Amino acid sequence: MLSTVKIAFFVVLLSTLCACQRASKELIGEWRVDQEAIASDPTLLKVAPPVGPMIRAWKMNMTKEWSFLFRKDRGIEMMMNGSHFEGRYQITREVGNTLYIRVEIKALAINSLDALLGITQPKSDVKVKRFSIRILGEEGTLKIEDFAPLKLRRQPMRG
Repeated sequence: MLSTVKIAFFVVLLSTLCACQRASKELIGEWRVDQEAIASDPTLLKVAPPVGPMIRAWKMNMTKEWSFLFRKDRGIEMMMNGSHFEGRYQITREVGNTLYIRVEIKALAINSLDALLGITQPKSDVKVKRFSIRILGEEGTLKIEDFAPLKLRRQPMRG
């Protein structure tokens, strides 16, 4: 007969495995930086004017076009700082609802600003980035490079 401790262990193990699978499946889709979260960030609201509002406006402007499109085939498209990147991603570790991700990306030959100006760019080298995303339903938290954690929001599927 199974002891209560063994049953509890199996329940915890099973729920942990389910949480990891759920986070992996929930990653698929487009995620954008949540501008409302930046505007109402308590740490930024504590900074006295005129510096606080300037920092908030700068952060909102810098991240307003940031998006991450994770595809089922492990392909990724990223928009950051006016550049469009494309490549592959790999989930290197899953801990609960947090995914640790390694991406290999290349900047596309033309970003949106360059297209408007008629400028072409040479093909770029592959860049490797590492970041983590904690997913809770339609919201997430992104930790990338030296940035403070950024709140993400899942975008509706395009038809």
